[in-house]
Amino acid sequence: MAQMENLAHPYVNALFAIAKSSNNMDKWLDDMSVLAVVAIDREFINLIDNPRIGKDELIKILLGFLDKPHDEIKRLLGLLQDSEKLEILPEIYQLLKEKVDNDRNIAHAVIESAFAMNEDEKEYFEQILGKKFAKDVTATVVVKPELIGGIKILVNDIVIDLSIKGGLEKLATRII
Repeated sequence: MAQMENLAHPYVNALFAIAKSSNNMDKWLDDMSVLAVVAIDREFINLIDNPRIGKDELIKILLGFLDKPHDEIKRLLGLLQDSEKLEILPEIYQLLKEKVDNDRNIAHAVIESAFAMNEDEKEYFEQILGKKFAKDVTATVVVKPELIGGIKILVNDIVIDLSIKGGLEKLATRII
């Protein structure tokens, strides 16, 4: 995965520059999201490896999944096909999304909770996290009863564990 990300970085930097200068980031994200899903499909992977499917046919297949594909995306797919790197489309999408979110000062959080949260509670945590990280935070709540009580929050590479299970694990580590 790390190698795939390394291969994707130059493409992401170029795409971001193109998308930003043309004020077209949302279209790029939408298109790359679709292509990323297609690229991980087993049937598509088999098409890439099929010597009877020509370069132009493969690109036409990919473009068929997009709503009004623009010339730049056609060029991107051509470049990836020429260098036999179509399989890095998911990494390109993920890195582009991170770059766009960073540019827009947006962070995504996952709040794991032992119990379901209503919308007001979720918004409350989004506000607190927004202040802590100085970003606009959107959260997804995942119910995990194994936490026993409390919450565990994941924002980018940061984990804030305020669960009973996490507290018990810390206590056990100190005792041992």
